[in-house]
Formats: sequence, structure tokens, C-alpha cells
Amino acid sequence: MKPISLNLHLLVFISLIAGSLSAQSADTTATPETFNLVLGLDNAFGFNPAVYGSFGLDAESGASFTYYAIFWTNPSYGTFVDGSDLWLETGAGIGFTGLSGRLYLNPSIGLTHGKLLSDSPRGVPAEGIVPSMVAVFTEGRFEAEGYFAWYKALLNKGRNSGDYLLYWILPGIRVSERVALGLHYEGFDRIRHAGGDTGSQYAWFGGYLKFNLSNRYIFRFSAGSNSAKNGIYSDSFYKLAVTIGLP
Repeated sequence: MKPISLNLHLLVFISLIAGSLSAQSADTTATPETFNLVLGLDNAFGFNPAVYGSFGLDAESGASFTYYAIFWTNPSYGTFVDGSDLWLETGAGIGFTGLSGRLYLNPSIGLTHGKLLSDSPRGVPAEGIVPSMVAVFTEGRFEAEGYFAWYKALLNKGRNSGDYLLYWILPGIRVSERVALGLHYEGFDRIRHAGGDTGSQYAWFGGYLKFNLSNRYIFRFSAGSNSAKNGIYSDSFYKLAVTIGLP
């Protein structure tokens, strides 16, 4: 299959960002800015710190321009011998609120830089594209978070090139102002592989405990079992996400 032009995808990506910035500059009553640091670690992907930011586009609708970067630090995602070509993910999107502020939706388009999806000999920019969606719902003591991402290679350089789906849903109950308990279901599927090896890489099911301080500092620990027995990952999982809201 002939690789899709990287220049075309970069042009589309930059155009989306420029359009959002133009809309923001025309509106002087934009919603507040945010910038969050998230420190994440689990026994599948390793340590993966990330930053998430936003600024308002329209105060009346509550729409905002969002952007993010994930620093995938697992050395096996790059060149294992010398630790170079580490995988990087960057993206941008639009955030919306609905249902009187109870629902938040954030569709995004990201790009991956490195060699993990493309199996390139060395890391390259924009080797993959990542359409994704985040959904957050709160109603009284009930809370829920959902996530879906499609990791699609834009270059196919070797027999380990592949496409993946990553998704989770976390419904929970706030037992107090500072503490929440809930369920954690997460899946990671390989839907295309140049070598033909596809299927579920893991299917996690367990629970989470979350501590929340003013919605700016969040500590969430999840653990449970893995029902996908044909993957390369452990029969159990653990995952920690610490969110630090910067002023």
C-alpha cells in the first residue's frame, strides 16, 4: 500500500489549529484557560506523563480549544539499544459542555512521532494519526469518564507496523466531597498488523479509588484482572493517574 502523503496530513492538522485560533481571537468573552499535568503509570505502557491545556472559544456555548501532549517514555517504543527515537504524541481538539454543565465532550486529532506504529528504521515526525474522544459526565454523586482512540499508522515500513484501538469507561460514585469509588474497564486491541497478528492485547476489569482536592489535584489508583489471555501482558493490572492543575 502506498503511504499517504505526510505533507497533506500536516496541512490538514495545521489548518484545524489555525481555524480554532482565528475563532478564539474574534471572541473577547472566552471561557477560562486551563493547563494540567498528568503523571500516569501502568504495567502495560509504563510511565507516560502528559500535559493537557485549553482556552475558551465562546463563552455563551462554553466551547474551548484543547491541546495535549503525551510523553511515552517506554524505551521499547523507540530504539531499545540507545533509547533514542522515543515515541511522542501531540494533538488538538474542541471541548463542548452540555446538559447544563453535566456533560463534557472533547473530540481531538493527534499525531504520533517516532516509529512504534510505522515500524520505521528510525523515528520520524507524523508517523501516525490519532482521532480520539473524551466524555465526562457528572450528576449528583454519580460520575463517569469514557475514552476512545484509534491509533492509525500513516507509514507502513516493516512487519511490525500496525493500528490499534485504546478505550476505557470508568463509572463511579462520590462517597464524599473528596473520595470516589468506581469500576474500571479498559481495552487495547490491535486491529491491523503487517504480520497478520491481530486481536485483544489486554482487557482490564477492576475498580478505582480516587481522591479529589478542589478538582485541581486528583489521585486515582485502579487495579484488577486481565481477561485477554492471548496477549503479552500480565493477568492483572495496576494503573495510577495523578492530575495537577497548574494556575
